[in-house]
Amino acid sequence: MKINTKRLVWILNLFLGVLTVACQNKVHSREELQGYITTPENGLIQSKLVQNINVQVNYHPQELLVAQELAGHTPSDSLLAQLTKKYADYYYFTVNLSHDNKEVLHQVGDMGSYSDLLQVLAFRMGEYTELVSANKDTVALANYMFDRTYGMATANTLLLAFPKKDLQNTEWVQVNMKEYGLGVGNLPFRFLLKDIQDVPTLDIKNINL
Repeated sequence: MKINTKRLVWILNLFLGVLTVACQNKVHSREELQGYITTPENGLIQSKLVQNINVQVNYHPQELLVAQELAGHTPSDSLLAQLTKKYADYYYFTVNLSHDNKEVLHQVGDMGSYSDLLQVLAFRMGEYTELVSANKDTVALANYMFDRTYGMATANTLLLAFPKKDLQNTEWVQVNMKEYGLGVGNLPFRFLLKDIQDVPTLDIKNINL
């Protein structure tokens, strides 16, 4: 049987190209994925500086939450599927609030202002945060978590969750944060959905968690 050498080379090159793309769409450590989402050129992190207060928002892939829950344990297929399903229905964003590289909560001055801001950050951010889309849909904050670090970190951190089902077939999504006591005003943070969809997948089964 005569072998078509040109066709064989074409098929081989096609296979290698697909393999290369597949490899490029996977990362093998949390640090590598974190590096990707915090690289400005990838369009997944934005910051605004107002009166020395830095408000930074970045997309947070669900795989990082899954890896965090596993806490060093190699997952079974069933556990991995369970955790993946748990986080799959939401888009997540982290918000970092700092003043001169210190937690903004501990730089507000008097105890009354501290207490008021703490109440907002811990319990009331749903009143001040929403997601809008290019299709003019407005999506309420489904859930969020405020990380209490008691002045030991360089920023106060919030994790926001918005339901994906309300954000289909849109060009971009925008996190809108209303003024909530910092004096920074209303701040928008827009992200292209394509950039979010292009985030590499974390190969959780084969990393050192």
